Amino acid sequence: KQWYQRRVRGGWIIDNTIDVTRTNNGILGGLVSITAGCSVINPELSFLTGLIGGFIYFGSSKMLEKMKIDDVVDASPVHLFCGIWGTIAAGLFAHPDNVAAAYGTGSSGINAE
Repeated sequence: KQWYQRRVRGGWIIDNTIDVTRTNNGILGGLVSITAGCSVINPELSFLTGLIGGFIYFGSSKMLEKMKIDDVVDASPVHLFCGIWGTIAAGLFAHPDNVAAAYGTGSSGINAE
C-alpha cells in the first residue's frame, strides 16, 4: 500500500515515476488554457499560456488534495482553474492585429496602443 500511495502522490521529479493520469490531465489543462484566446493570441504566447496551464493544473490538483477535496478525475483543476487562467491570459496576451481580424477592433491586450 505504501508503494501505491507514494506513486500516486509523487511524480517524476519527486520519486522517479511517471503518472500517466497526471501527465494527460496536464496536457488537457494546457489545451483548456489556450482555448479562450486561440483566435487572438500569437503562437509563441499560446505555447507559453499552455505551459503555464500545465503547471496551474498540477498546483491546483495538489491544493485540492491538501484541502481533502475529493475530485476523482481531476476535472476541477483541468477545467476550472486552467479555464480561469486561459480567460485571464486571453486578455493579457491578445495581440491587437489578431483582435481586429477576429472582432473588428484592435484595442486589447498588453500590446494595446
